[in-house]
Amino acid sequence: MNGAPRWTTNLSLQYQHDVFAHAEHYSLINYGWRSETYADANNSMYSKIPSYGVLNLITGVRLPYGQNEIDFSIWAKNVLDKHYFLGLVNSGNGGYTASAAQPRTIGASVKYRF
Repeated sequence: MNGAPRWTTNLSLQYQHDVFAHAEHYSLINYGWRSETYADANNSMYSKIPSYGVLNLITGVRLPYGQNEIDFSIWAKNVLDKHYFLGLVNSGNGGYTASAAQPRTIGASVKYRF
């Protein structure tokens, strides 16, 4: 089936511990890998998407706020800045149009759970 790799695997490691007064620190490492695939039904060598792996990291603190919770975190997606394609489409004139994945992205989040 085009667009579906033969193999995919994900490995995640999570560590969490109480810091103080019910505050919880957590860290998560995630690595996802997928084997090569063809993006077009004709399995053209030009539509081959090579295998790739992506590493993501997150660390944060969850704090109680009354009966609710506030979560502060910093994260990095595609830490190794792997360049890969999410998909390819046959443009009909003998060429392909590709959709590139996001480069390394670093950010912070604040979540309020109620």
